[in-house]
Amino acid sequence: MMAEINKLIWGPPRPTTPLGKMDPAAFKRTADIALKFGVIKKPADASAYTHEIWELAQTKG
Repeated sequence: MMAEINKLIWGPPRPTTPLGKMDPAAFKRTADIALKFGVIKKPADASAYTHEIWELAQTKG
């Protein structure tokens, strides 16, 4: 089970976005699936998440 969880955390080899930063295409895909199956009631848009916390974490050293 840990191997499968590892795939969820790290994703496919050579991710196009840094670890912990949301990929906008992945967000849209997930939101579309959630809408289709009634998890959310209306379509999500890009303002539903922010990279602000991720960006702040990158500046802390």
